Amino acid sequence: ICVLLVQVSYLMTIDWTNSGTATVLQTLNLVFVLTWVCLRVKRLPLKHELVGVLLAFAGTFLIATGGNFASLSLPWQGLAWGLVDAVSTAAMSILPVMLMLKWGNMTINGITFLMSGLILCPFAQPWANIPALDARGVLLLLYTIVCGTFLAFWLYMAGVMRVGAVRATMLGTSEPVMATITAVAWAGETFTFTDLTGFAMIIIMVFLVR
Repeated sequence: ICVLLVQVSYLMTIDWTNSGTATVLQTLNLVFVLTWVCLRVKRLPLKHELVGVLLAFAGTFLIATGGNFASLSLPWQGLAWGLVDAVSTAAMSILPVMLMLKWGNMTINGITFLMSGLILCPFAQPWANIPALDARGVLLLLYTIVCGTFLAFWLYMAGVMRVGAVRATMLGTSEPVMATITAVAWAGETFTFTDLTGFAMIIIMVFLVR
């Protein structure tokens, strides 16, 4: 359920809003994870955790939107899907840990992706809707499946097992940094002041959560 909803709700949020808004809404999972951890161990958030959450959220906002509030698009459907994405992303950082400790990260990831794919097949019908791809398209699709999806989830959950849900979730907000760097390297984009400010906030956060 977590893997299926994380994938579907994020894309549905983009469909109803835009990629920047979807990224910012997804970052709200930090709040849900920190709240759950504090309730579970019956403590208040630590100062460096609160500062880390604020820096991660602010940095993501600057990178995703350029600091422009007007670029946020929030129809109620987009907001609803964005909150589903945030909650399911937070749950994915918490619920599978015991299973992974018993059966291993690779096994749990493989089973969850297989099951979510099978559940979606009757609705998506990829055999009927997949576009005609040349060799380059097939290679890019395989790269997206193996590296952009399975490997990304596997590494993220490996981090959760080693440093805990809160730290792993905050460290995961470095994703927009890499996305921007990739856009500069591959698409000829340029860094803006807000990009660099967001980078600095997220890098500071990384040192705080150590």
